[in-house]
Amino acid sequence: MKKREAVGRTGWADGRMQDGIVLAVLGVLTVILFAGFLFSDRMLFGTDTVPTGYMARKVLSEYLVNEGVLPLWNPYIVGGLPFIDALHGDVLYPATLLNLVMPAHRFIGMKLVLHVFLAGVCMYAFLRARKIGRTAAAVGGLGYMFAPYLVSLIYAGHDGKLYVTSLLPLAFCCLEKGLRSLRAFYFAMMGGSIGLLLLTSHVQMASYVLWALGLYLVFDLAGRRERQRGPGAYGRPVGLFVFGVALGLALGLVQLLPSYIYTRAFSPRAGGVSYEFATSWSLHPEEIVSLAIPQFVHYLGDYWGRNPFKLNCEAPGLVLIVLGNLALCLLWTRRVAAVYFGSLVAFFLSLVTGGALQGVLIALALSGFAVSIWRARGLAFYLLVAVFALFYSVGAHTPVYKLFFYGIPGVKFFRAPSTIMMLFLFSMASMAGVGAGRLEAMAGSKEVRRVAGKILWVVAGGGVVLIALAVGRHGIVGFWERVVLPEMGARRAAVEMNYPHFLRGYAVALALVAGVALCAWLLGDRRVRPGWAVGGLGVLVVLGSWPVDRDFILNIRVGDFVRRDGITERMAGDRSLFRVLPLTGSQIYDRNYLPIFGFQTLNGFHDNRLRIFDEITGEGRLTHPRILDLYNTKYVITGAPISAPGFEELEVRDKMRLYRNRNALPRAFVVYDFEVIEDEGRALERLMEPDFDYRRRVILDTRPRGLAPDSTRAPTPATVEAYGPNRIRIRTETDAPGLLFIGDNYFPYWRAEVDGAPAEVWRCDYAFRAVPVPAGTREVVLRYRSDPLIAGGVVSGASAALILGWLVAHAVRRFRRTGGGGQ
Repeated sequence: MKKREAVGRTGWADGRMQDGIVLAVLGVLTVILFAGFLFSDRMLFGTDTVPTGYMARKVLSEYLVNEGVLPLWNPYIVGGLPFIDALHGDVLYPATLLNLVMPAHRFIGMKLVLHVFLAGVCMYAFLRARKIGRTAAAVGGLGYMFAPYLVSLIYAGHDGKLYVTSLLPLAFCCLEKGLRSLRAFYFAMMGGSIGLLLLTSHVQMASYVLWALGLYLVFDLAGRRERQRGPGAYGRPVGLFVFGVALGLALGLVQLLPSYIYTRAFSPRAGGVSYEFATSWSLHPEEIVSLAIPQFVHYLGDYWGRNPFKLNCEAPGLVLIVLGNLALCLLWTRRVAAVYFGSLVAFFLSLVTGGALQGVLIALALSGFAVSIWRARGLAFYLLVAVFALFYSVGAHTPVYKLFFYGIPGVKFFRAPSTIMMLFLFSMASMAGVGAGRLEAMAGSKEVRRVAGKILWVVAGGGVVLIALAVGRHGIVGFWERVVLPEMGARRAAVEMNYPHFLRGYAVALALVAGVALCAWLLGDRRVRPGWAVGGLGVLVVLGSWPVDRDFILNIRVGDFVRRDGITERMAGDRSLFRVLPLTGSQIYDRNYLPIFGFQTLNGFHDNRLRIFDEITGEGRLTHPRILDLYNTKYVITGAPISAPGFEELEVRDKMRLYRNRNALPRAFVVYDFEVIEDEGRALERLMEPDFDYRRRVILDTRPRGLAPDSTRAPTPATVEAYGPNRIRIRTETDAPGLLFIGDNYFPYWRAEVDGAPAEVWRCDYAFRAVPVPAGTREVVLRYRSDPLIAGGVVSGASAALILGWLVAHAVRRFRRTGGGGQ
């Protein structure tokens, strides 16, 4: 018996073989979950991926493969905007290299699947660094990688969020190893992780990770008073941490610097966003309940909450929540546990009240959480992060968020507070690993049986509540409408229809909690190997999350949404350079669908457009004939007839009509007459005034040297000989000096040469470009050059070389030390 107990407590085999088994399990389960995608030629559907993300990746893939360089400018939507500076996704993220070996629709999904697997690996590695046993660490890793929060980001098309969430534990793993050993190598690897987070281009979520890493350091320093004394106890870890963060920022500078300057100076977000915009897409009381039971407010087409719609799920998985809270309760006395759960109730009630009562409830919640954190000892960091994430995620539902918005630098540029629930998931998975480990350590004791009994009492109480919920359905819905959601109104029908889903979800939740109790009960049986019982917790983690995960995994054929029709075929026959404006009301046509076929559109979707484009097309001016003409909008697609003069109907297919705008100006031509108006507002007003002849005259914001306006000369055609994302070549033939008008958005990073000599690029007609050209036959070349991108690239390249060199040297030393095959 003693020998069998010893085997059970040590687990499986030894060393690397154990880790290999864990990684194999994580990999096999990943393959099973995504088998429909992996063993097909389909793509993973995402609402922001189809067609918006797919368009950007296709442009990136084709230009990178054909030209051997990255596209720096996107000419296909909203009159043109920077590709990297304006954040077109993970352009510079290393995994993007997959697009060199597979089609765009495949590498998008492959990156997502790979990062789901990496999420589990990184979480497992972090828990192992925290000295959690392998079986318990595997439970935390499984819960993290298959959490609905993470997997549901695939359906939403939020790949950057998924990448950051997946790599977050890696940064903590390196920091933990660094703080334990105080070796610069691990802090350098932490810096590499931070750099990767920044290269995902999701700066907001990368910022959250930096906050949490800094807080982790603070907690470690606070604990050093007991573990270590002396002058180096604090100075060395702080110095190494600063070094690691600096190295990470340097690695990510190639993305961070250009996007920072762009957002500050050229984006609609310049100066920050409004408080109302910043708090949009926050969590609501209904969604707080859904963290435990996702079916309560549900998601996708069954969603009835307060956000406009719900394409993802913030739930971390009920088993993680149970194990995480169990880890806390094993530390506390009953009184502290009662204070903690009372604080949760006070927090929830504060979301549905107002005035003085809300202030009292918030004070009670914060004070109760403070006591709980103080008594949480080794789990205090995770509990604090989880509480912070909850208060942050609910946005305007609590006045506490104003402290974040106005008090934390950079938050006024953020939106969607619910994205911080990544940290909540990380905390829950970490505490769940600890909880599973502590249950395993209690194996064979009567105490673990008592724990199982208490959990069963909770299940029994939950069963009584389930019966009450089923019997009192209309009363429960009416209470929620009267007390929690008075504005429910027409959504009540959706709530009623969803109620059976909620009851089933509640029943499943009770079954999962009962399963946790069963595993704990088995741990009290000396005849059962502890590893098998704790492994049962891992099974429960997967069983609890997969039914929700599968709702967010949809495999589609590219041809089902990317296919030519009569309208696109008709436009494809036009070999000239032009833009098209789709006004169909169809998400497919209007949200970056046409650029997939190489058509440049005047509208389109991008979260970080040029501010001058928004301003010139604002207040309904997008469809103004003058704006259409200036932007070289030759075609308009609409579902309704156009009776305006100058528009000719060319094609009618499936209720969609293609019109040609006969008045559209060419993309480039030379004018000789101009006005100088330095005031931006006045320049836009003048551009739209009926007596301003926009076909023969331009408005400049700077008086040109050596060039006088000439109203007697008619515009001269120019020939666009080459037009690409990074370079444009135009030939002009004039008998007098003039201004080459280019119907693309002005941006100061475009540089011009005329016959090889540098020339200025002026902003004209509020949002367009003008280049002065001498008389005669001239070749004008415009090149996109982002100095912030170049400077950031130099620093990032040097940082990458340092990190990779350090990593290789470390691997070589370790290989030599172990003789190539040690543990």
